[in-house]
Amino acid sequence: MATNSASRMTPWCSSKRNGRSGTVGSLLGAVGVPGVLVDFENLTGYWVAHEWQLAHGPIARGMRLTGKQPFVLGGGYDLANLYATDSVTLMRLRGDIYRQIRDLPDGAHVKLRVER
Repeated sequence: MATNSASRMTPWCSSKRNGRSGTVGSLLGAVGVPGVLVDFENLTGYWVAHEWQLAHGPIARGMRLTGKQPFVLGGGYDLANLYATDSVTLMRLRGDIYRQIRDLPDGAHVKLRVER
């Protein structure tokens, strides 16, 4: 089942859920609850990982889901963009991407270098 990633990843609280509206941070500060505890399904990507597992089976030990197009570079939070990869390989890849983009402003064009 495809899910609209834009609506699932929004930082706004649903007024249906708690009767109030505003950003997660602004509402949670008032009650002293860390945001990830209140909205873990959206903030941790639980919902898309669950959908991936329904389609592909359990995620093997030592593996992690990540985007074919990295999320930080505009990749979607949807099943079509996800694949499972080795945790260590993923940490190295993310570190390399970070080193290449850390000083760039939001919206900058990116050309990644891939070395083996």
